[in-house]
Order: sequence, then C-alpha cells, then structure tokens
Amino acid sequence: MMAESTRAARTSTGRWKPVGWTYFIALIAVACGARTDVLFAGRGDAAPAVQAPTGCASDADCTAPRPHCRSDVPLCVECTRNSQCPSGQICDNYQCVGFCGPDGSCPPGQSCCAPLCVNEATNTSNCGACGQRCGPYDHASPVCTGGSCAIGACEPGYADCDHLVANGCESHVAADPANCAACGNACATGQTCTGGVCAGGCADVACAAALTCCGDLVCKNTASDLANCGGCGKACPSLPHANVTCAAGACAIGACAFGYGNCNKAVADGCEASLASDPANCGVCANACAADQSCSGGVCAGGCGPSSPCTNGFSCCGNACKNTTSDTSNCGACGAACASVANGTAACDAGVCKIGSCNGGFADCDKSVANGCEVNTNADVANCGVCGHACMPGFSCAAGVCQAVAGCHGGPACAPNQTCCATGCSDASSDPNNCGGCGKPCTGGICQKGMCFCAPGKTYCGGATGCQDLANSNANCGACGNSCGQGELCEGGMCQGGN
Repeated sequence: MMAESTRAARTSTGRWKPVGWTYFIALIAVACGARTDVLFAGRGDAAPAVQAPTGCASDADCTAPRPHCRSDVPLCVECTRNSQCPSGQICDNYQCVGFCGPDGSCPPGQSCCAPLCVNEATNTSNCGACGQRCGPYDHASPVCTGGSCAIGACEPGYADCDHLVANGCESHVAADPANCAACGNACATGQTCTGGVCAGGCADVACAAALTCCGDLVCKNTASDLANCGGCGKACPSLPHANVTCAAGACAIGACAFGYGNCNKAVADGCEASLASDPANCGVCANACAADQSCSGGVCAGGCGPSSPCTNGFSCCGNACKNTTSDTSNCGACGAACASVANGTAACDAGVCKIGSCNGGFADCDKSVANGCEVNTNADVANCGVCGHACMPGFSCAAGVCQAVAGCHGGPACAPNQTCCATGCSDASSDPNNCGGCGKPCTGGICQKGMCFCAPGKTYCGGATGCQDLANSNANCGACGNSCGQGELCEGGMCQGGN
C-alpha cells in the first residue's frame, strides 16, 4: 500500500501531531456528495479531476499526463515548478503554460490573458473570458468547465445540498442537524449534530459508543467536532489564511485561502506562503524563482531598466518587471496596490482589484469590494453558515448553525429535571403552578409526582380551578364545572333557592 503523506495537527494536549491526508480526502469525498471525484480547484487552469481517495506521497506515485505530486496536498499534477515545463513555458497553477506572443498570439485553443496564454474553458481566473474569475464561494473551491464556473470541492465538513453554485457548499454537515454528515440526513427531535454524528443529551442516558458526555450534558463527537476536538471544550483555533477542521481528535488545516499555500506542511502557522509574492513558492508551493527574479502575481519576473526592457507583457516598475494583471501591489499599473480586504484576502484579476477569498466564518454577502467580507456567518442569524440562510424566529446562530436559543426566556438553561414554562424553569413533579406540565396549576392542593392532591373534603377540578369544595362551590356545585343559577346558592352539593 502506498505510503501516506502526513501533515501536523494538534492533539488534545495542545501539541501538534502528524495526521494522514487520507482522512481529508475521504472526508471531502463524503461531504461533497456527487462530486467525489473532484478534489482540486485553484487559481488558474484546473487540473483534470483526481479520483478520491487515491493520493500521492511522491512523484513515484504519479503518471503522465500528471506525473508530479504536489508538496502541500497529495494530488498528482502536470508540474510543481518551472523546470518541469518545456522551454519557454512556466508552471502556473500546476499546469505548464506559455506567454503570449508580442502580437498577443497563443497556440490554438488558448487565449492571451496577458501575460499568459490560457484555456478559457478551464481557467478559473479567466473562465469564459479574460479576468472572469470563479468564486469565491462559501466553503468551496471553484472549477471552470466549458467556460462556466462550478463547484469543484467542498471544504471538509461542508456539502452542496441545494446544488446552487452561488452559495457554494452551504450546508455544514459536521454540525447541521438537518443535514448531519450527509445532505438530507436529519437528526431526531432533541438531537444535535456533533462532528457529523446525531447525538442526544446525556443527563440520564449514557452516550453512544465513540461519543463523550460534555459539560453541557450533551453527547459530543470529540473525533471531529471543531468545538470539542480531542476533548470537551477543546475548540480548534483560527489559523492565518486557513480554514480549520478536526480530524481524529486533532485540529488541522482543511483548506487554504485564495493565493496562499501550506508549503511548509506545518499547521501552527496556517497557510503561510503567499503564492502571489513569495519567490520561494511563486504561483505554486516549492516553485522557486531564480536569484535575480522576484515573484509578481504568482509569476517569476526579472529586473528591468532603460537598456533592459521587460518582456512577455510585463511592466517595468522601478527596476523590476511586474505582472500588473495579477499583482496586488501593482494592479493595473505600477504602484497601484489593492486595499486590504476586511476579514479576507485581496486578488487582482485582469488589472482590477477584487476579493480573493474570505476568512473562515466570514462571507461577502453584499458583493461589495469596499467592505470586504462583511458578514460573520458564524453568528449572523440572517446569514447563518452562508449568505442568505436565515434562522427561524427564536433561534440563534452558533458556529454557523441555527440552534434553539439556549436558556429559558433569556435566562440560564433549565436543569435536566426542569421544563421551561411561561413562569420560568419549573419542576413539574412538584411545582403547584405547573403540576404535571406547564400551565397546570394545583390551586389549593399539593403537587406530588406531577399529580395534584387536594385536602380532605375537596376535589381537584383541573386547570386554574384547582381544588374545590363541591358541597359549597357555586361554580362547582356537586360536580366540577356545575354552576348554580342566578340567585342560587350551593348547599350540600345542591343549588338552592333562586327564582
């Protein structure tokens, strides 16, 4: 069996340990339903789908036309560095591509989206036309198929249940009780979804195997629950430019933000490499530029001057050639830097600043670049989990999932033996105001074991009537609910007098 590629993850003690990539591939395959064969989607031309759960540990595990293994995730691709491409081509988004000719010419089937020749049928940055980039989509990586944008892969723990591209993988199947582990798999009433497993309370009943009873008296799946990863209350931390997941009880990176990569395979520093500007990881992890080059918009470029102009459509900015079509520091012109994106990362597409991706738990719901990723989808009841998903009245949004408001009428939660009634938390077994259930008073009697016991000589007539003396009650004369007429009096259980 092929050796498994590993990366670091945090244990329940707070340390980081290796976690096999096979888990992540299998989890993506489950979470994304019908798209179990698509695991790769990136900035440029999308590589042909790699079938799950097969991965790679080295180039020896890959064959043509994808003979190389990526260093950050176990996927076979066409190239991982420039030296693996034919002369005159570079490795851009793990595919060998050439530069546009002086007159903008490109090989048949490709278009000049300066400075590179791209296939607009498959290029996610130029899908159907230059500068028409797919995404960002909530919790999903985009692909371009036939010049149209689509969802390629869901992040671990998410799925595309409504099959709408615009809202990405909208269902948090690791925590959504309506879609727990899979689309349409609803948990029973009273259960929660923890790490993709339906679970109930544990105040009086033991948790099922592999689940743990936590302090809130609810069973938790500590193997894959982000809020209880490796133990009760051990929440996974946020990491730079990364979306975090919980695998086998350890925190790990599920996906990197647009333009970033986990090139050092460490988890503690998140997706540390800027693929747009890091000369050691230019465009893709481990693709190092030459000593006299810099990384501009994910492409290696050299210096320039009066006697050494830039080539391949680059612009001379100072003494360095820059890719003004995709360089966020020189977007559209030398020195025209894209503003930082609130709760996200910037991108430069065809010389225009855009939102590249949103940080985990945030989304760009109003599609305005000015305010960035303005919505906290972990807590916004109008956009819970994804844009446009509103919680019902009486529900709150916690960790991107609509949940019944905790506590009783805004106060503390009721104890396991209590019920939240209009008057607050009540023990219906002994509360005279809620005897046997909310709104069932035991007026004039004693409530024991949920039943109203009246004093000798009185009868329980139910509801607000409570205990009554049927011998002398005008409203319950001789029997509950038997009212005496006008001018009559109840004596000895019989209505007397009157007209």
